[in-house]
Amino acid sequence: MTQAMSEKMRVALCGMTLRENSHDDEHYPIAIADLKAYSEQFALIKERVDIRLRATSVSDFNLMEECAQIIDLQPQIVGVSCYIWNVDFYSELLRELRKTLKNSLFIAGGPHVHPGILRDIPELDIAVIGEGEATFHDLISRLVKGEPVDDLKGAAFREGSKIRINQPRPPLENLCDIPSPYLAGILKPKRVMQIEYSRGCAYNCSFCVNAGQQLRFFPIERIESEIAYCAKNNLKVAFFIGSYLNHKDFGVQVLKMIKRHIDCGEKIDITGSVFIDSNQFDEDFYNLLNDIVSKKQDIILTSGFQCCHTETRNINKCFNSIENIRKMVSGRPFSTMVQCILGLPGDNTLRSAATIAAMADCEPDRIQCLPLIRLPNTRLFIDQYDDSKPEDPFPAKQLSTTLSEKDDLRTTCLMAESFLLEYHAAESLTDSKQLLKKHGINLQSYK
Repeated sequence: MTQAMSEKMRVALCGMTLRENSHDDEHYPIAIADLKAYSEQFALIKERVDIRLRATSVSDFNLMEECAQIIDLQPQIVGVSCYIWNVDFYSELLRELRKTLKNSLFIAGGPHVHPGILRDIPELDIAVIGEGEATFHDLISRLVKGEPVDDLKGAAFREGSKIRINQPRPPLENLCDIPSPYLAGILKPKRVMQIEYSRGCAYNCSFCVNAGQQLRFFPIERIESEIAYCAKNNLKVAFFIGSYLNHKDFGVQVLKMIKRHIDCGEKIDITGSVFIDSNQFDEDFYNLLNDIVSKKQDIILTSGFQCCHTETRNINKCFNSIENIRKMVSGRPFSTMVQCILGLPGDNTLRSAATIAAMADCEPDRIQCLPLIRLPNTRLFIDQYDDSKPEDPFPAKQLSTTLSEKDDLRTTCLMAESFLLEYHAAESLTDSKQLLKKHGINLQSYK
């Protein structure tokens, strides 16, 4: 290590992916790269702070190896990007790191971080709540300059046995303020480049961490520069970091831009999931996608969470998208998947089964059924701690109604299958016995 480097403040940012053995490329935890890209555009940070990224996957995570790698950096700050599925990993990691890095500052950020995480993980010093780029930059800038951080917006601190939550920090108005970590040279993909195209959502559903966050898109110019980078370096393009690519005319603009590159002789392959809003249907969007995507490409067009009953509360999306889903899956040269969320307030067994059946009748290639969990920072999560709110049995109790025993076998089969990770609509729904047997479900228990 050079003398100049040793004088810099050392920061280790840790991210994790669910995908096996893919953390180095296709499913890199890009959030930590965004933090580095945003902060290093400022001269003070570029000159005075050494930000190192540590990425791993759930399958590759090795506690002692991760500890050794981080301790070797001797960081003054250790940051972890938390989701509900990796909190336990990072809790264990920080507990082990604290034994050696006694004076380091431990911070947590990410979409599922809430003030209560400071109680859940005693080793944590600061919890970053909400979008993290500006808060992280403000934090390390203050530390470099020796300024206090107690009033840091968008953060929560521990004060003895209590937790102090500072004023919230509004999300960035212009996403162009965040440089592309690829174009900035921070990430160098080998096979696939993730295109981050939006943040927030047009809807305000109570079960979603994006609720209340204005939908914002990254500039078309940045996306085109990344696409050109892909074409030049023979990389596949992945559009799975964002809400709905087809929102209004944004997706049409992106696809027209890609088609122009292809028409100029450049090779651009799209891979992975492309999230679309089935409440909107623009024929131009699908026709362009048809032109761009060949049958050989591994692309899944994914329609966001569906629910077919107006009795189901706290979901602020339209309920008239069934016909659009039919159009989405009809004769397309790519795979299609629809997602159903079960167990919302007002939901029950029959309503959930009807939602799944309606999706299956559209004949997508896949249906993904997700029982509701109360994610931190969602309104449902907050409401469960609000004594003024009426108690809601879902999803604390398994979906059930007094009529469930009278449901016909096909409905029961749908509900049993819905709690598996994925449900393939192409399977025969009429042969209930075979479907139950395939997934090890005891038919006698449903009589």
